[in-house]
Amino acid sequence: MTSIFPRCSWSVRRQTEGEIIHCLKSHFGGSLLYQLSVRIVACLTMLCLAVVRILAQDPRFPPGHNFDLRHWYLTVPDANASSISPAQLTAGFTNAHFETGADGAMMFLCPVTGGTTIGSDFPRCELRELLDPSDNGVNWSGYGRHVLTAQCKVMQLPSSRRVVIGQIHSFLGDAPPLIKLSYNNGSVEALVRLEADATSDMRIPLANVALSNAINYQITLRDGLLSIAVNGVSRSTNVFLTDPAWKQQTFYFKAGNYCQDNSGPTNELAIVAFYQLNVQHSPPSVITNVTGNTNSFCLAWNSLPGSWYYVQGVTNLGSTNWLRMSPNVEATTNAASYCIPLPTPYQFFRVAVTTP
Repeated sequence: MTSIFPRCSWSVRRQTEGEIIHCLKSHFGGSLLYQLSVRIVACLTMLCLAVVRILAQDPRFPPGHNFDLRHWYLTVPDANASSISPAQLTAGFTNAHFETGADGAMMFLCPVTGGTTIGSDFPRCELRELLDPSDNGVNWSGYGRHVLTAQCKVMQLPSSRRVVIGQIHSFLGDAPPLIKLSYNNGSVEALVRLEADATSDMRIPLANVALSNAINYQITLRDGLLSIAVNGVSRSTNVFLTDPAWKQQTFYFKAGNYCQDNSGPTNELAIVAFYQLNVQHSPPSVITNVTGNTNSFCLAWNSLPGSWYYVQGVTNLGSTNWLRMSPNVEATTNAASYCIPLPTPYQFFRVAVTTP
């Protein structure tokens, strides 16, 4: 394709929320000054691919041999709420609170009298995601696509009848949880913090599941769009719109048994069994090239094979009304592209991740 930009210069400036604006100025047709600006959402923190894949579940082996736990640490509900490192987990750590079940499941057992972490009233036997196993300060931003997929069964409840089985938790400042997936006396519900400084959550009912029955859940944060699916029922809300402060946060996943009870005899337990745990991170797409001819110009960006994208545009950078400029584009390689017909009133463009 022949470029319509024979003489051009790039200028770059950084926005407060970690965005990068690329502006391309060029003479079009020899006399018309044509300005195209590409808005690229950039990673706010170092982002790596963290995957916990399900292996052959063998009841003879500890959880760290059946599951890849290299990017998680475990909090156990002993008197000190001790942390178990990824190295200890992969080496085969087990104790009375964390073990392999008779069917090979990863078992989380939490007594209501267990020790609690700082800032929490309740005990937990729970995994916490670590992008960098040596530094819990390395987390991911709400840009890009981040997915926690799990299958579990709640086997036993404390007298409060509540336990949290999955979370997206924030890291900076007061570090509130963005979403807690709660099992409440047979009802699976999402507790979503719409505003970062709120003191209460929005409750979203999702599914009714009896004790010892399978809960298949997926929690996704994609460019601010929070989606929760449980046993085929899905709900979503854009938390970047409910509170732009979430754009400044970094996050991590949690999964396991966060017992929502702290009173009772020592043998009162919450028990949760996990059969699948998978985490995927797709970084924000970066537009890498702009080319064109007299009829169209084309944007190319880095992509993840199998992921879907679309292009949005606005007429001025101060607008928040980004309009869709393309159909869904499936990436088959590490690069994807889309051509926008000319002329167009739009001057600023970005690429977003979507689902088919």
